[in-house]
Amino acid sequence: MKTMSCLFACCLCLAASAQGVAGAPLILHTGDSAKGDSCESVALTIVGQSFAHAEQLAKQHQLLLRRYRQDQHSYPGTMDVRPDRLNIDLQKGRVFAARCG
Repeated sequence: MKTMSCLFACCLCLAASAQGVAGAPLILHTGDSAKGDSCESVALTIVGQSFAHAEQLAKQHQLLLRRYRQDQHSYPGTMDVRPDRLNIDLQKGRVFAARCG
């Protein structure tokens, strides 16, 4: 069972990487919680916005904001899924992709 969970997590990471390269936001549904729904709505609206605007919206919706990539630099991440966390990729100071979890 643990192997299946690890395999599933790896597939999600690969899908997120491929989608981020394509330029469209990838929204991973994390459940029916209010935080998950809030995260998804914010993720859909911040693509193309400035990092400062993303920070402001995340704070307003009580979400944790994690910079996952910035230009060519990747930051450390974890494999745990949190419905109240918004992971963003930045290019030239603008949000390029946003994912919940």
